[in-house]
Amino acid sequence: MPAAKDELTQPELLYQTVENDILKKIVSGELPGGSQIPTETELCKQYKVSRITVRRAVQNLIDQNLLYRLRGKGTFVNPSKLTLKRGTSTIFNLSSDPQYGDKTTKSILETGLIKADAHIARELKIDNGTVVQRVARLVYIENAPCAIDTIYATQGTLPGLLELLTDNASLFDLIANHYSIATGIEKLKITAGIAGLQEANLLGYIVGAPVSVVEHVTYACNEMPLHYSKTVWRADASSFEFSISKDGRLL
Repeated sequence: MPAAKDELTQPELLYQTVENDILKKIVSGELPGGSQIPTETELCKQYKVSRITVRRAVQNLIDQNLLYRLRGKGTFVNPSKLTLKRGTSTIFNLSSDPQYGDKTTKSILETGLIKADAHIARELKIDNGTVVQRVARLVYIENAPCAIDTIYATQGTLPGLLELLTDNASLFDLIANHYSIATGIEKLKITAGIAGLQEANLLGYIVGAPVSVVEHVTYACNEMPLHYSKTVWRADASSFEFSISKDGRLL
């Protein structure tokens, strides 16, 4: 490897050169969201600088939420931050929305039957301990993990959901087209939280970093809950937008 440039006399110039060049590649699309940047060794060879310089440049881009690290895998470009507007077509059915459809994918993490705890039972209006279906999926935006979506439904309401709700299947398409159920009102609750160890590992995030927790219940026209879902979003990968009328109604 060629000798590194004099980083004692030009420390800012060197790390800024590396940082700005990587930034240009992100902005131009040469390094799209979700793509992996070269390793430290490769960047050292490419820019003829030391690891200290590369690490400083990369860390600056991580601090700006432009890059993120996955332990044992490497450093990746953060996806574009999405503004999720009120309505199932955007917040809960991203794959069918023309603005986001080509950016989002999902993969199954876990499926199975569990006994509903008090909170799930209350949301689904069932007895505590009732067996319900559970499907957990990892949501990717531009190939980067951004959210963990967990859906709960009774076997009587949505039978066979564990088999039907595959990686990229839309729950709302299944409700409308497979189950032929007309939906009524929806309940939405958004709270702030912090990432636990499991969430941080799945999302390539930092333990204790902020997350947005979205709880959602869709009801049939007879006000029977069809499902309860809980989605944990990386706070740096999403925002939520609501419109409110003069009389206080959500639009």
